[in-house]
Amino acid sequence: MFVCQVCKRTFPAGGFCTEDGAPLSAAGGDPLLGTTIGSYQLTGVLGQGGMGTVYLGVHPNIGSRVAVKVLSHAAAENRDLVERFFSEARAVNVIRHEGIVNVLDLSTLPDGRPFIVMEQLEGAPLTAHFASMRPFPLATLVQLAAEVLGALGAAHAAGITHRDLKPDNVFVTRLGRPKVLDFGIAKLRPELGGQSDATRTGALLGTPQYMAPEQALGSAIDHRADLYSLGVILFEGATGRRPFDADALYELLRMHIQSEPPPPRALRPDIPPSLEAVILRALAKDPARRFQSAEEFAEALRAAALELGHALQLPTPAPGAAFRSSVAPTMPASASPSVGGTSSPLSTVREPPPRAGMGVWIGVAGVIVAVLGLGVAAIALLVGGGMFAASQGATAATSGDPAPEPDDGEGVDISAELPKMRAKAREKMPDAELMMISASGPVRGGRLSIKANTAVSYTFRSEHASKTSENCLTMVSVSQYGTHVSDAVADTGYKCKSPVTDKPRCQLRDVTAKAPPGAKIQSVSYMNLDARWVWIVVTEGPSVLNLPDTC
Repeated sequence: MFVCQVCKRTFPAGGFCTEDGAPLSAAGGDPLLGTTIGSYQLTGVLGQGGMGTVYLGVHPNIGSRVAVKVLSHAAAENRDLVERFFSEARAVNVIRHEGIVNVLDLSTLPDGRPFIVMEQLEGAPLTAHFASMRPFPLATLVQLAAEVLGALGAAHAAGITHRDLKPDNVFVTRLGRPKVLDFGIAKLRPELGGQSDATRTGALLGTPQYMAPEQALGSAIDHRADLYSLGVILFEGATGRRPFDADALYELLRMHIQSEPPPPRALRPDIPPSLEAVILRALAKDPARRFQSAEEFAEALRAAALELGHALQLPTPAPGAAFRSSVAPTMPASASPSVGGTSSPLSTVREPPPRAGMGVWIGVAGVIVAVLGLGVAAIALLVGGGMFAASQGATAATSGDPAPEPDDGEGVDISAELPKMRAKAREKMPDAELMMISASGPVRGGRLSIKANTAVSYTFRSEHASKTSENCLTMVSVSQYGTHVSDAVADTGYKCKSPVTDKPRCQLRDVTAKAPPGAKIQSVSYMNLDARWVWIVVTEGPSVLNLPDTC
């Protein structure tokens, strides 16, 4: 049996693929490769773990791809493991949320081994994100956490607690959407086949590095254990280390139960106090002192996002309702061992190719790209009474003509850099034209001081690509890591229709001069809103100025 490494179709003899001409390679000694399960032919191995193997399944007629997870012979003889395997499929089917990997089918092979057919994901787990970029962008971290809370909120509303939330089980797709994986040890309602708390008491299930104190004690748990685990993930993403680490399992569990985590700001001073407070509350030893719901956790993240000064679009669910995700950033996996669970991946882990692989870079500026929705997320967060919460401040700012803010010569001259950035974009899209400029961080005299958690991005749109493909945007971004060109991701129904321009009429220094005297500018965006080009200036407070591109 031979396999095409491009389309994954199988052939009885070697040579070249009849579909795409790629060379064929031997499929190996796995007896399941080349066989058909349901409607799908198993054409490759995506991952292996202690409980079984995950295969790539390809529909022979239409070419659709799935991930097929098959239990090993040894695991299939363990009734508890088989029950957890079935529980995963039941849990996902009950929740039915776009932030949770979708299970399409569940059955058994002729030899009695059960299998699950799931959607195939392309991207990498959050573990790879954390390893690839240090320090990890805080605004991106908040956005990802908000998306995960959307999935958790839906699970909790269905009476399901994940119990093994960790970076390996948060998979970020190539489109930048987080997907929560592996509900194999989830706590289910009894009518879904879940066991009672009494039965579970004393059982250590989960991954010790991310366990809530009550989980480490083997006590009864509820949905607040998942919120603690997400607090550990937030701490790790923000600081580059977990709050508790120890070589001995006993010592690690003792730390979760008794020790207080170090203050995140002591490890990374640029963490805003509000975000530190959110993390520490999520890590409270007593469940009653944590956030009491995923919705409450998400609202606290909203406030932290405002202090970060980034344009975030966070979920705003109705009380008690499961909420849906919005725009988020993109990213080899180092699996953490699970106690009583599985550490094998549920779907393919592919590191993006080098050029598009600056998807990791979109982590720095990807949150800025969130403003590509039908409006500016920063504005949406600050709406009140009129179009802008700071309309009074905007009037005061434009009523006079204050002297331009002095240019200290430090940082990137945002306006002067535009021709260079356009040239870089046109290396990828020859007809690229400017669609938006976003600068996140302190702006003074038209310059952005480049340091941790600051960036300026220029988004360009290709008219030709708008008509021929979904990938019509290119972003050129500048940060402390250098200048990078990457694909930009936004709402597909809007992004390819956005207006473009040669350049702004106004220099940024002329625009920032219209801000109130002494105002500290936190971010600036240039874009087309309601058929007119405007500058959106966010100052400390925060307040938002909507300034027309007229000088």
